[in-house]
Amino acid sequence: MRLGDRIGEGGEGVVYLAADRPGCLAKIAKDPAGLDAKLDALLALRSERLTTAAAWPIEKVVGDDGGAVGYLMTHYPDTMLLHKVFQTKSRVQELPNADWAFLVRVAKNLATCVHLVHADGLVVGDLNESNVLVSGNALV
Repeated sequence: MRLGDRIGEGGEGVVYLAADRPGCLAKIAKDPAGLDAKLDALLALRSERLTTAAAWPIEKVVGDDGGAVGYLMTHYPDTMLLHKVFQTKSRVQELPNADWAFLVRVAKNLATCVHLVHADGLVVGDLNESNVLVSGNALV
């Protein structure tokens, strides 16, 4: 798989555009030890609901040795990070019509996403304002 532009980095890995897979991002783990087993479990649980509610793995990205080094997930290009939605200055610049009702819809939609993951007996492992994406119509 060819990786495209780097678009972000977190504690667990680096996210790139997946050059060979339009509409997908590739998250490459900083430490892939144990990743095969984790991804096997997550891929076995994959559902349309979980894929919609979270950055759920679509398939493994494997290294030269055949072991998992990361995974593919859906790319949502027309979104902004939650912390930018909460900050008045960036929200007014990016989403000038986003009022208090918009913020309440964002909060409701975030709670719904977390609920959908929990309803399947899972726990959101890393929920913070820098890894939640929000669209212009308040979808999370």
